[in-house]
Amino acid sequence: MPPDLARFSLRLHQGLTPQACRALAASAGAHSFHTLWFAENPFGRAILPAVAACAADTSRVRLGLGILNPYQHHPTLIAQEAAVLDELSGGGSDSASAPESPNASRNSARDIARSPR
Repeated sequence: MPPDLARFSLRLHQGLTPQACRALAASAGAHSFHTLWFAENPFGRAILPAVAACAADTSRVRLGLGILNPYQHHPTLIAQEAAVLDELSGGGSDSASAPESPNASRNSARDIARSPR
């Protein structure tokens, strides 16, 4: 995709089964979406199994880990799992981080690690 064209992404919520996420990832890849973002909220379905399933199934769409709760996942574990997802996706994963403070800048999630696809 030329860099001057808009890139569209989707956010998949935790209410979706891993099978539904895989189907949406395949459809997103077929329709030239740029990234699928996954976000996790407390007491919902874990997102990492769905992201891993999508990483094994798709090579055209990037996969992004949204904010993972550090109270449920130790930061070291988050880094390890993000590294494995990057390997599964052949370098096609992103991750975002943001400070916990509600007074933080709205652009604080801009610290996105990217690897070329």
